[in-house]
Amino acid sequence: MKITVLRTECANGRTCPQIAETEDGQLLFQGRMASSSGAEAVVRIPTTLTWGCDVSHLEAHGPDQVLVPGQRVTDLTVLDELRVPEWEIVVRAPRSVLPEVTATC
Repeated sequence: MKITVLRTECANGRTCPQIAETEDGQLLFQGRMASSSGAEAVVRIPTTLTWGCDVSHLEAHGPDQVLVPGQRVTDLTVLDELRVPEWEIVVRAPRSVLPEVTATC
């Protein structure tokens, strides 16, 4: 599966919170887990990754983070490609969660 990193705070684009896109248009959000229930999980990402986009539809987690719900990614190939550290997880969500992520907000 082809994965394209869309937004990151790392100079190397790896091992830190980031937003990526799969070849089928789904979004991958990498960050610290806020909660989990079965295959569903919620991840915390810094608002700096949203670069001023409207995130009012997402639950805030303190002044500088938002919570993104989705299906937890367990595919080791995907996690390997993103180089996800053990203290973070990745959730897959439809583009409707943050439709303007590829735009300049």
